[in-house]
Amino acid sequence: MKPNIGPVDKNIRLSLTVVLLALIAGNVIFGVKAIIAGILAILLFTTAITKTCPLYRLLGMSTCKTENPETSDQEKRN
Repeated sequence: MKPNIGPVDKNIRLSLTVVLLALIAGNVIFGVKAIIAGILAILLFTTAITKTCPLYRLLGMSTCKTENPETSDQEKRN
């Protein structure tokens, strides 16, 4: 899968994961809210590590600025 999450987006997702897990561990969030926050933390962590977001893909979005050097060279020649 082609990455669609850039470095800033990745760092934000990882930071939110840490914050959510800290709130759960500190019993600030508990019960059903903690379960939902835990699931959200897992999703954020997974998308950050894989650098792909299914929602971004559905919406045609990307925060990743990857440039294929071969494509750039071909474009420069034309």
